[in-house]
Amino acid sequence: MRHILLATFLISATTVAIAEEPQYQPDWASLDTRPLPPWFNEAKFGIFVVWGPYSVPAWKDRGYAEWYGHNMNRENSPTWKFHRRVYGEDFRYEQFAPMFKAELWDPDAWCDLFARAGAKYVVTTANYHDGFAMWPTKYAQFNDTDKWNSMDRGPQRDIIGELNTAGEKRDLKMGIYYSLYEWYHPLYKNPDTRARF
Repeated sequence: MRHILLATFLISATTVAIAEEPQYQPDWASLDTRPLPPWFNEAKFGIFVVWGPYSVPAWKDRGYAEWYGHNMNRENSPTWKFHRRVYGEDFRYEQFAPMFKAELWDPDAWCDLFARAGAKYVVTTANYHDGFAMWPTKYAQFNDTDKWNSMDRGPQRDIIGELNTAGEKRDLKMGIYYSLYEWYHPLYKNPDTRARF
């Protein structure tokens, strides 16, 4: 009998808690009413880590080096010229992935540095526009190739998992940046007009 009463109480409490949660609509007007989390407003300083296969060439004439995979295919752009001069015209972007090894990467050392610098949160690119996932997943694709992630190529490590574990040990709030727009994903190269993103 006690178990039935306890279960009834827990279900009731959960239902009340869910009912009290504000409901948002999938539009900016509704989403803009969502309050800023107090910890974020108080944090003032955080770290944004942008890291992936584009860190191998780590080159850009101006702007963002992480757009290397896109700009190397823009004929006569400075990145296109640099890529052909340094890597050759037959070197494809996906060939950078095995070179992205992270062999000296120490997530604990990184998070120690972030915490000592006064950062309160860390946001990492879990998946940037090149589609390279920084965690083990079977869903990341490059062109028609699967296993486009840090566990199967390059470092062979769960970058996001390891960094989040290290950050949480230091009371850092951990977040991810996940780009839905991927230059090489088959759905973006040949979009299905019926798909709604």
